[in-house]
Amino acid sequence: MKSLRVLLVEDSEDDALLILRVLTRAGYEISFQRVETPEGFRDALGTQSWDIVLSDYSMPQFSGSDTMRMLLESGLDIPLIIVSGAIGEERAVEIMKAGASDYVMKGNLARLPPALERELREAESRRARKQAESQVQMLSRALEQSASLVMITDPQGVIEYVNQAFTQVTGYRSGELVGVHSRVVKSDTTPPETYEQMWTTILAGDTWRGELQNRKKNGDLFWVETVMSGIKTHEGTITQFLSVQEDITERKRLETELQRYTTQLERMVEERTAELRRAKDQIELILNSTNDALALAQSNGDIQTVNPAFVDTFGDRAAKAIEYILWALANEEQINLVGDALIRVIFDSDSKRVEAQVTTKDGSGKDIDLALIPVRMSDHDPKSGVLVSARDITQLKDIERFKARFVADAVHDLATPIAGLSTRLYLLQRAPEKLAEHVGALQNQVTHLRQLLHDLRTLSNLDKNQLISDLRLLNVNEIVRRVFDTFEPIAADKEQQITFEPAPTLPEITLDAHQFERVIVNLVSNAVNYTPNRKAIHIKTTLDEDTIVVEVADQGIGIGPEHLPHIFERFYRAPQARATQETGTGLGLSIVKEIIDQHGGKVSVVSTLGEGSTFTIRLPIE
Repeated sequence: MKSLRVLLVEDSEDDALLILRVLTRAGYEISFQRVETPEGFRDALGTQSWDIVLSDYSMPQFSGSDTMRMLLESGLDIPLIIVSGAIGEERAVEIMKAGASDYVMKGNLARLPPALERELREAESRRARKQAESQVQMLSRALEQSASLVMITDPQGVIEYVNQAFTQVTGYRSGELVGVHSRVVKSDTTPPETYEQMWTTILAGDTWRGELQNRKKNGDLFWVETVMSGIKTHEGTITQFLSVQEDITERKRLETELQRYTTQLERMVEERTAELRRAKDQIELILNSTNDALALAQSNGDIQTVNPAFVDTFGDRAAKAIEYILWALANEEQINLVGDALIRVIFDSDSKRVEAQVTTKDGSGKDIDLALIPVRMSDHDPKSGVLVSARDITQLKDIERFKARFVADAVHDLATPIAGLSTRLYLLQRAPEKLAEHVGALQNQVTHLRQLLHDLRTLSNLDKNQLISDLRLLNVNEIVRRVFDTFEPIAADKEQQITFEPAPTLPEITLDAHQFERVIVNLVSNAVNYTPNRKAIHIKTTLDEDTIVVEVADQGIGIGPEHLPHIFERFYRAPQARATQETGTGLGLSIVKEIIDQHGGKVSVVSTLGEGSTFTIRLPIE
């Protein structure tokens, strides 16, 4: 049984039953609705879909013409067959022209089933054709709106169709391409072998994929990623070729750029590796050549690396484990001092610096400045390794001891002739008759004092082996700028923020450029050395009436108030400075003061322990 949905427009119930009986006998399973008014017909069209409309032509409230008109107005594609009692030939022609699919006389209902079958087939054919046309239109719109470049050619490669994206990229109009061979966009840069492989593949019925470099109408080259295949009939005959292309010009440019960057990066890595290798060789050369004893120990005390000076200072055993350093120390007090410092460095990650005496392999004694610096050896080890640096300060200690002896000797040498003069004067008063004898003795003592003063003056001149001599008109800002430029990268390595704020205009003054630059170098060097990492150093020049002022301010360790009066003395170093890892002779600030004094200027300092210091130089313009 074939299901059939029938909308029956009939005012006679008997005729309706007769029609339904004929269709049922023809093998249809009927679902129907009978209407006989315009309103009923309109409602039925809107509430359900129908396979066929069967309508009487003449009814009291309705007619077949009304049925046809309302059906056409609805826009529904439903076959309409007029089933009428008596109708003339002219009227039948009018009915067909008006839109009826067919007409059947009620007296000849046997003709209804075949007529209905025919109309149902034609309706189905119309629907299939409309669906196909809709799909074609949809595909056509998709091709036109696609971002891909689409081209269809005949089997010989002559272009039959291109979409809008193809014309936009190539610059050709569609009319300039259709009917022309596809080689119109071919460039000479793609190897002939690529085209040969492409044609061999698609002529064999397979799909070819590859990259081509084509040419636009204006001559510019562009890259496309292409998929090309044949369009075949049901029998397998190729009627056309379809080419779908993606513009990959930008991607190819980026690939080329990336390749260039990759090559450049590889070259830079090679150069950097070579630089690191050279730096490593240089560091090894420095470590092997320096007189400072250096070693790197793990947190468990095992020595990882040492330089020759370390072995010379502490012995062969110390190259294996850090505790063997203690074996080289001179006495138990120093063993306790250095041992406690090692424990604090390893467990508290605090840098320590101590002075000690060691007994070297040849049995001689040596004074050392021992710096113990925590170093993180691994992210997984919460304890720090230790960098050991021991500097031989025997000479410095000898100088300090010589200085103490020199002062004591100078006091003694001054006291002796003075005491002699006092004694002779007393004796002369008691025995004036012995004047000649006492005058000779007094002359000897005066000669002794004169010689002593001459020797001290000679030592002072030796200390000042670079005297103020080359005086010229110079700009202070230029000299300070040179020093700033020298120390800026050094401060950057320590993550210090060093700044220079020059006065907008400064008059030129008479200076010895070399000696004044030495002053600024000493002050800035001290600021960099005694300022912790990530702290600030600020250099400033100003004009204060008839005086040029230079300030060097830091956020360093500072100087205690009890030490400020002595910092410009020779050989004097505050304990805070000695406790840092930086070394110094104690002469720098005394040299600064002597040079500035000789230029007629003044140097002063303001400092707070733990917060920093500000050194101020004031130079008269005249």
